[in-house]
Amino acid sequence: MPDIFQLTYTSTASHPPGAQDCSEILAKSRRNNSKFDVTGVLVHNTTHFLQTIEGPELIVRILYDRISKDPLHHTLSIVDACMLERRQFGGWAMAYDDGNSGPVLRGKIETLLERCGPPVKAQFWVPSTHAGHTGSITH
Repeated sequence: MPDIFQLTYTSTASHPPGAQDCSEILAKSRRNNSKFDVTGVLVHNTTHFLQTIEGPELIVRILYDRISKDPLHHTLSIVDACMLERRQFGGWAMAYDDGNSGPVLRGKIETLLERCGPPVKAQFWVPSTHAGHTGSITH
């Protein structure tokens, strides 16, 4: 029986996030997620975020409510929510793809984008020109 709840949303950045913004977001996410048995991934392009959070359903829903009030972004839209048999991003308190991620993380993000549908995939997917690699995530 599935017992891990996964929620994925997109949002619009209030201002283009710089490296410092992303570092702060990741540090805070990793610290808080470790306390509450939450894992996930953060992807961003110059104007939008894509984030997946997974863990106990009540905790994930409370966390999403808190995240939705953060002034760093607006126009949040849940693009996928489901129960999982096991975590998709279980190895990371909060993974981050800056265009230099290894094939394991990229593969998991590619699978996630397939589930989120064509509009989300188009927004965050950039075909790669590297031989043997099917694509990369924008940063």
